Amino acid sequence: MPQSDFSRKRTFSTPSLDVMKTALLTLAALTVGYPGLAASSAPTIEVREVNVHLLLIPSGELSEDIAAMPSFSSGNFRAALPIKPVDEEFRSYLIKVRLEATRAYYPQGNIGSISIRSARTKRVLYTSAIRNLHITQTGQAVVARFVEGYVCEPVDVIASVGNSRVTKRINFECGE
Repeated sequence: MPQSDFSRKRTFSTPSLDVMKTALLTLAALTVGYPGLAASSAPTIEVREVNVHLLLIPSGELSEDIAAMPSFSSGNFRAALPIKPVDEEFRSYLIKVRLEATRAYYPQGNIGSISIRSARTKRVLYTSAIRNLHITQTGQAVVARFVEGYVCEPVDVIASVGNSRVTKRINFECGE
């Protein structure tokens, strides 16, 4: 009667020390990873555009993009020049940041920030993290922050992700 494979005795040979060292070094290199390997797997994310829209009161309308208006200035909660859709007072604004990546991606944790800095003193007045973002199949995402106050002095609105940064100067003023 023939013997089955399960009933035969098996003998195992012991690998040499050199083979074991090579296997452990290979495993360590794969576990730790190469510096370029992690960077190539994650797409590059860049800030493409920063828009700032005033919240006009009492209508509740959002203004046109004041960051795109080179001559924008304000005084005492009102734009110096008429703005669209209505010319009203404001005390807060919406910052929209358009991000672009090489492909769809869902980075977890903090990837950047939106900050408001005093143009005069360079002191940071406001900061908000950009985190847990979903970059769509088109490779784009929009992040928005509603900011109250900080409308009585010129400010720099700064959006940064990785090495990409866009700064917009907004000339707010108050006083007589």
